[in-house]
Amino acid sequence: MTGKRDIKVLTEILDLSDVKVRSHRLHTGIGMILQIEQEKSFSTCPKCGTTSHKLQKKGTGNREQGANNKHSFAPV
Repeated sequence: MTGKRDIKVLTEILDLSDVKVRSHRLHTGIGMILQIEQEKSFSTCPKCGTTSHKLQKKGTGNREQGANNKHSFAPV
């Protein structure tokens, strides 16, 4: 598979909301590896619905900071 049409087909097969296949490679003995990207540039906290345009990393910082972090942002 090569070309824009193939990328579109792979994106449709993957069937993930707002995720697009950027490229792909076929590796012998492994299978196909896809490079994907999220089409939206923001995430929404599933707990409270707050929107963030910043990269959020879960589990960074010390335990106190993690315990006080009320948001758990996930791609929308």
